[in-house]
Amino acid sequence: MNKIAMSLCTIAVALAGCNAPLPDRNLKEYVTDKDVFGEWTLTTDSMGYLVRDGFKKPENQTNQITFLADGTCLFHAVLDDFKSGTHYEATGTWKLEKDTTGDSNVKKKNAIRMELVLPTTTYLKYLNFDRRKGRLVLWSFYGDPDSWEFMEYEKAPNQVPEDTARKLADPQH
Repeated sequence: MNKIAMSLCTIAVALAGCNAPLPDRNLKEYVTDKDVFGEWTLTTDSMGYLVRDGFKKPENQTNQITFLADGTCLFHAVLDDFKSGTHYEATGTWKLEKDTTGDSNVKKKNAIRMELVLPTTTYLKYLNFDRRKGRLVLWSFYGDPDSWEFMEYEKAPNQVPEDTARKLADPQH
């Protein structure tokens, strides 16, 4: 009898730690490179997670990613592989991948693959797509995916590649 009770307890404890599959928040339609071009800004909620976990944000620090039509990007944001993250100002390249798993085991219609040049290494980062209130959102999990917390970036409305290129060439514009 004790063996049966012990086996049942072991099974119950093992199953108690299992979570149901997470919903798939990936966009179900394809996007184009033109949808990606422009400046994307880290959301207030995402910055809140970083600050909660110890990140110290200077007042004038931007947290943006700019994707240019020539396949390059400017990364002025936080890499969050470790709770609270580290802010980097880096350049790199980007590519819109279709029908990919990116850096997960979930196949999705689209993901952005970035290769960022950091002071001591080249860093590979993927961002996924979603849509909120009719606008595209770039996202990645923050910490444990089971926590359902995200680093999200929103694009300023009505940006076109020419606007982004002009702004970069002439910041006073």
